[in-house]
Amino acid sequence: MPGDKGRATAARCMETTSDASRTSRLSSSTMSTQDSLSSKSPSSKGKAKQITSSYTTTNAECDIPVPSPSRRTNARSAMEANFCRDEEEVRQMFVYGTLRPDDDSGSDCHASFQRRVDRARKANLSDAALIICGYPAVLLDANPEGPGVTGYVMGCDSRAAWASQLKMADNIENYGKPGGHQRKVVLVTANGREERAWVYHRTGEAECKNAIASGDWLDRDRRH
Repeated sequence: MPGDKGRATAARCMETTSDASRTSRLSSSTMSTQDSLSSKSPSSKGKAKQITSSYTTTNAECDIPVPSPSRRTNARSAMEANFCRDEEEVRQMFVYGTLRPDDDSGSDCHASFQRRVDRARKANLSDAALIICGYPAVLLDANPEGPGVTGYVMGCDSRAAWASQLKMADNIENYGKPGGHQRKVVLVTANGREERAWVYHRTGEAECKNAIASGDWLDRDRRH
């Protein structure tokens, strides 16, 4: 009996030692996992900062970064560049004075200009006034309540013909020279539809009061 009691006591001591060892190993494993997560956390935060540094906000619903103002500025610049390229594609012109196909003033440049025109349609330029200061000229955004300016949209079928026609019109209107006309793409109405066309116009002509009320060159005072 004494021998059996000693063996039982020894067995219990071994079980206690084994449980303590397992508890120690579990505790060490838990601490190791926590240390690993803690060591990874700073780099994860740094990476998140690096990803979002070029964005101002994030869409909370879809987690989609929103471009910064600098990127939106670049987008606007691209749009403006596209608009400039679109202007280069406009190959028609709104004529309202001596370059009209029905002009009856006997202008020296009329016949040579019309020979290069492939098509012409009657049109109207709104919010504009037609004045005469020795020659017909258009003032843009000058008469919003008036009838606008009557004229024609003319164009050329080929790029080469259009380039030649535009150069000829630039010379006639003294475009880019002191006292000459300016040139701009505007919206005109032809056959009930708005279209884009180049128009030669003047600025700073407020002192010239000789305006044609109807906006039609053919209604000018022929006594002068």
